[in-house]
Amino acid sequence: MNPVRAGIVEFPEKYPWNGHLSYLGKVKDDLVPADLVLSQFGKNRSLAHRRYQQFVLDGLTAGHQEKYYKVKDQRYLGEDEFVEKIEGLRKSHEPAYWEIPLAEIVREVVNGMRIPQD
Repeated sequence: MNPVRAGIVEFPEKYPWNGHLSYLGKVKDDLVPADLVLSQFGKNRSLAHRRYQQFVLDGLTAGHQEKYYKVKDQRYLGEDEFVEKIEGLRKSHEPAYWEIPLAEIVREVVNGMRIPQD
């Protein structure tokens, strides 16, 4: 819906750089994992195509919906339950890191690259 909402095209199928036609079953594109998206609309492929198309058509008339653009913690876009799940996963896989002062990083880059600091 982004190209439509941005006013680039009137309908999603007119925008060549999205997966919409793949999801509708009108083109075969190995870059677009249509099965994953279509599985959200039903097990029967034909029914899933129709439901997906209706979902998109409903979105055309709905216009901008602020609820889809509320960012949480300046990182996440989703419901609180989703944010909590992702935060839990992130914290359990948090890589170790060092806090190196910016001045030290600049000094090392300047010396290593033999360039002026400015």
